[in-house]
Amino acid sequence: KKEVSALANFLELNEKVVESISQKIGMTTFQSVLKAATSDKKLSPKEESQLQQLLKNLGLGDDIEKIGLSKSSINDLTFFKLLWQAENGYLLPYPNPPIGLQKTEECYMAFGATLLESKTVTAGYKHIGHGLSIPVTKGIRYRVGSGYSAPIQQTVQMKYPGNLFLTDRRIVFDGGNASFTIPFNKLISFHPYTDGIGFSVSDWLYVLQFANHASGLLSISREVDLFCAGLASCLRYFNNPDDPIYQQAMKDVKENEPLIKFSNDPNQR
Repeated sequence: KKEVSALANFLELNEKVVESISQKIGMTTFQSVLKAATSDKKLSPKEESQLQQLLKNLGLGDDIEKIGLSKSSINDLTFFKLLWQAENGYLLPYPNPPIGLQKTEECYMAFGATLLESKTVTAGYKHIGHGLSIPVTKGIRYRVGSGYSAPIQQTVQMKYPGNLFLTDRRIVFDGGNASFTIPFNKLISFHPYTDGIGFSVSDWLYVLQFANHASGLLSISREVDLFCAGLASCLRYFNNPDDPIYQQAMKDVKENEPLIKFSNDPNQR
């Protein structure tokens, strides 16, 4: 600031020009630090607090959404924060989920998804063998002798659109007649794909493709990453309520100042 002020005095620049120069220098500095801090695609509470303090030190204010960052940059930061929270078990309740929750159960995530099922259907029949065809009346013939009709089998993919929910106890898919629920103690494993996820239960595999018809804030691949990270944390906490990763996350959130604020987070109101 001293160097800018000295140069401004030498060049006889007015205050508005000086302020504009200072803002540009501040933004360049902030964006450089921001890029380094989020190179791992995550935004921890400590990193948030450091970046928030940097905003103030550079004279850019204290609101990340008012300093001129692009919408895509803000969306990236939001996802990086959500991913850190999901991986560390700091999951915020999803407001008013359209599913019936059990007593004290909390819902954390909801994404549009389509259940995919492969089914074998009969597409028609074909006659196999030879025989004698006898005319009975006009347009009608009766076949006798060897031969039979065999069904023509065809595999088709059935699609059932709906919504996928993650709670602290189970996975729920609300898809009308194709709805299902998987309690955590029944889940054998889960398998992330580039655009969806699979759940192994006993001798069955549920495969869902994410639909991305909600907000558009996240890409489908990011929705998959977020759901898988949240599910892993929920399973970890379900098996160990004293999960040290979650305990440390709670401490980090309380001790640091947020850069990205969520209205449903009691620690950021």
